[in-house]
Amino acid sequence: VWTRDAIRITRYMFFLNFVNNNKREIAYAPSFGQVRFEVTAEEHALVSKYLSKFDAISVREQSGKDILKNQFGIEAQHILDPVFLIDIKDYDKLAEESKVDTSEDFALAYILDPTPDKEEFIRKSAEKLGLKVKIILDGRKGTYDRNRAKFAYFNDEHILPNMEVVDWVKYFKDAKYVLTDSHHGMAMAIIYNKQFIVYANRGRGYTRFTSLLNLLGMADRMIDNFNQVDESLIFSDIDYNKVISKLNQERDTAHKWLTKALKCKIKDKSKISFKPDKSTERPLSQFEILESNHEFKKIRLLATLLRDYGVKHVVLSPGGRDVPLIRMFEHNEDQFILHRVTDERSAAYFGLGLASQLRKPVACVCTSGTAASNYLPAVTEAYYTGVPLIMITADRRGYYLNQGEDQTIPQKGIY
Repeated sequence: VWTRDAIRITRYMFFLNFVNNNKREIAYAPSFGQVRFEVTAEEHALVSKYLSKFDAISVREQSGKDILKNQFGIEAQHILDPVFLIDIKDYDKLAEESKVDTSEDFALAYILDPTPDKEEFIRKSAEKLGLKVKIILDGRKGTYDRNRAKFAYFNDEHILPNMEVVDWVKYFKDAKYVLTDSHHGMAMAIIYNKQFIVYANRGRGYTRFTSLLNLLGMADRMIDNFNQVDESLIFSDIDYNKVISKLNQERDTAHKWLTKALKCKIKDKSKISFKPDKSTERPLSQFEILESNHEFKKIRLLATLLRDYGVKHVVLSPGGRDVPLIRMFEHNEDQFILHRVTDERSAAYFGLGLASQLRKPVACVCTSGTAASNYLPAVTEAYYTGVPLIMITADRRGYYLNQGEDQTIPQKGIY
């Protein structure tokens, strides 16, 4: 997603800021989510730079197309959400892996942001349909208990616990009716040709809902409050013959666009530069300064490799040179479990204990110079006992060595 919140959380990663200029850059159906892209002048300038490097851009909603044209001078194509591009049989394969029992008829409510009004919407709709309701809440980490507490009427018999993706798909496949405040909940209902009602969710990209519904001629399926739910809406059947016909046209357009984009000529990006608006008083943030730093890209690669190899626990020791390393892990706390131990000798033994107990690799991060030397006793013990420790340290430029520079020692191969 191309939103202000995404920039706050992931900085400019979704704008492919880490990609080298000789690579083809394609945006397939990202979403601005709103009718306006409201960011600071500095952020706008950086986004403009990164967007200008793309070789092909499409967006998920009409408002995104308007934003790109009016705010960045970029022509883009409004295109179908990627969840519609694979065959329904691929979703069925996922559902087949699920072990949940869906033999009893039910209405499925997939709700991202529970409110009393939405609870009444679900209760009233299920009552008129004469169906038992199963409720799935937002699956983001750490949200279940908070969201569960917002529903007073429904109990644990109705509200499903956090689940695997295969279970999520199976519930959509086998539901008799779908009630949702989620764009992708709505999309899954359409994929499985379900009768549905969507509750407008203005905090989750309202224009995503309206663009898709208008595209498929289904705007009447959306409500803004539970008072709009009546029998004429609930029992008015969606004509899926017309919907599927339109959907297939849009799928064909999307596949053609993507095929063309994958073969397009790569732009000359060597002269594209960041020119911030000097009228703003806000200085560049630490992350924005680091964005153009080649070493920072290496830090991202490091964090990505640790994540992909399943390293979850990271022991951090504060310093000066390792601040960018520490910030990277702190900005990705949903991927890593962080432990803060100030003294490096203690930190290394703490990591050794964790790795011994978990029987999995643990990473330790320290600053440059003799800080790395303080890891040596634990590293020695880890080596001779076969315990997997990953020691990560910042370093200084090689040309500072043997110049009397403080805290500058030959760190490569230090152990």
